[in-house]
Amino acid sequence: MNTMSGIALSAGTAASEREISPQAVQKSLAETGLLAVAHGEIEQAQIIFNYLLNVRPGAFITDLGFALIALANRQYATATTLLQRHSQSEQDKDLAHAFLALVCYLNNEMAQGLVYSRQAQAGNSPEAAQLARELAAEIKSSGENQHGY
Repeated sequence: MNTMSGIALSAGTAASEREISPQAVQKSLAETGLLAVAHGEIEQAQIIFNYLLNVRPGAFITDLGFALIALANRQYATATTLLQRHSQSEQDKDLAHAFLALVCYLNNEMAQGLVYSRQAQAGNSPEAAQLARELAAEIKSSGENQHGY
């Protein structure tokens, strides 16, 4: 590498490091926390979401992280409480309903899971609607297998 390209690279790196906003850092942390839960790294996820709780108390992503940790520990009531906080929020209610459907499904509350799934599908979030459709299909399939309907 010549001197000019080395200077350009180091200047570009320094400039890009200064441009990282607190919101971008929080988003990256939240994504890392969700990945930690998915990989069973519950202690690491708790550390991340505790930090986010301090910088963004009451944020949906923080409560979602703690709800997923609760699900990993089979604490369905805790997960439900965390998600219900957001079920009336215009911004977060569709995803909250989709994840509430998941909690109900995992807790074998199929009828209530379908109610939440329908609420998410009727909302304005395409991501929540897709998740809810997939959960509804799974709930119906499980219901047919377990209950004969």
